Amino acid sequence: MRNAIKEYLNLTDKEKDAIWKKAIFVFDTNVLLNLYRYTAATRNALLDSIKNVNNRIWIPYQVAYEFMKDRPTVIFDTVHRYNELIKEGDRFIEELQNNLRLPSDDQCLKDLHDNINKWINERKEKDLSVTNPSEDPLLNEILTFFDNRVGKKPSEEEKEERIKEGKKRYEKKIPPGYKDCEKSKRGDDSEYGDYFAWKEILEYSKENKVDIIYITNDQKEDWWSIVKGKTLGPRVELIQEFYNKTEKAILFYTTENFINYAKEKGASIPKAVIDEIKTTIPTPPKNSLYPERPDVSDIRNLIFFYDKKIEDYNKFIRQEQLLIRQLQYAYERTHDPNILQRINHSIDKTNKWMNRLNQLCEERNKSALDLKNYLYNQD
Repeated sequence: MRNAIKEYLNLTDKEKDAIWKKAIFVFDTNVLLNLYRYTAATRNALLDSIKNVNNRIWIPYQVAYEFMKDRPTVIFDTVHRYNELIKEGDRFIEELQNNLRLPSDDQCLKDLHDNINKWINERKEKDLSVTNPSEDPLLNEILTFFDNRVGKKPSEEEKEERIKEGKKRYEKKIPPGYKDCEKSKRGDDSEYGDYFAWKEILEYSKENKVDIIYITNDQKEDWWSIVKGKTLGPRVELIQEFYNKTEKAILFYTTENFINYAKEKGASIPKAVIDEIKTTIPTPPKNSLYPERPDVSDIRNLIFFYDKKIEDYNKFIRQEQLLIRQLQYAYERTHDPNILQRINHSIDKTNKWMNRLNQLCEERNKSALDLKNYLYNQD
């Protein structure tokens, strides 16, 4: 019975160890791009783990193509993330000042602000390896790793044939790749990227008669069997197709599992590295707040968040305007310069709050429009 249903059965640790010792390690695009997102310690740990199997690595041409195409965007997004942290620090200090009614020249607040900016800039200098795609030492390292270890670029005829195959598979929801159908709106055949890579892996394994260990951070159901929100393992159809076409074995690992396995085999990898890999999620495209398949509840929760912040700021502004009127009345009676100074301070504070309120309203309206467009496209 085991042979009849072997694609459904988990391999033993002994079987996995045997495959690990001889298989070719194939890396998905997202694994390579995440090297730009990780901190220095995590990036170096993953690079070291790849070096340890450097004589047995390979990537499909499709992965190399996607990596080079998306690399500049990931670099700029990562730089943007640090810049946004500076802005978040500014907003945090502003909220402290507003909520605690502190004067703008409060020295403790200034010191805190300086320390926050200093910490962010130190992290940026330490962990941000690349800020400009044209000056990229990490790229040179990756190119060296995979020198002569990349699949052949398909001809136009081969590509057209694979697109036809992909269309037929997607109509029948045969994995992988059918969950990327919405990418067809781009008009660049990117919806077939996963299938192109899978096709190359199958052909490489068959031609070279090798087992494959595939490392990917893709979490979609066209790669993994997901039951009631829990990932049980790779799709059975993928294991079955791979064996039927290559007569070899394939193992699927996330980067986290790949690093964990390397650690079990003696690699020195700190827990903080594994924790970061576990929580690293690719940044959504810049033209949208959400991934390509947004969860409606996430958008609604974001709108609710904006509504709550807008309500809070309106409350702050009303309270401060009331205080200004009271101070103005007191000043008319006393002409006390200290009261006038407090009035000017409150006016400046109110103007800052109103500017922030306008920003929140714009962000809230954009989220509402995104929700409307998403629901419209679902009809």
